Amino acid sequence: MASPVICLSDSSLSNGQLMIKDMWPSRSQANPVLDPQPQGPRYLRVVENELPVVANNIVSKDVRGLSAYLLVTLDAGAGNVNPTPNQAKGMADALIIEMRAGNALTEASINVILDGVVGGTGIGLGNSTATVNNILQILGGAPFLVPAGVSVNATFQVIQGQANLFTSAYNPIVEEDSSFWISLAQGDILGAKDAGFIVVYDGEGTAI
Repeated sequence: MASPVICLSDSSLSNGQLMIKDMWPSRSQANPVLDPQPQGPRYLRVVENELPVVANNIVSKDVRGLSAYLLVTLDAGAGNVNPTPNQAKGMADALIIEMRAGNALTEASINVILDGVVGGTGIGLGNSTATVNNILQILGGAPFLVPAGVSVNATFQVIQGQANLFTSAYNPIVEEDSSFWISLAQGDILGAKDAGFIVVYDGEGTAI
């Protein structure tokens, strides 16, 4: 099942400045034998969005964030070609603007945004391998790294390949975790949301 995501929508905030304290189990209290993966405290992270550098269809240096993800997963114009670095950055910037506005980022919504930057581009179009939930996770600050040397010569990362590019710091919210839903209804998540600091999405991109 797709993981919900908490995104920092207030661009004035930096990594670790906002913390969700009421998700369980806490890292300090969890029993690694008996308890599921710790969910709290959760320090919220800003979305990363570096401009990729590409030469001869090869990524020239390590690049992090949403532009990097779109570069290696989207088929630009459904023409069996990766987007250029500037196209990837333009699409990523547009998605970030929508997230900070608190707008829906479902597959249909994302595809309208992508198509508006590079016509004919979208999730499920051509050879694109991008997924809604991975885009949401990166918007929520999940670290994603494309290392130097990766080909972007009509090369689109499959799902497992994408998973391998999320760093070890990646800790998605467990959808079945009741503490997340309680916090969203009456706890820290609700408070941060009402204050305009965050936007929360279900795993399919509906703002909740």
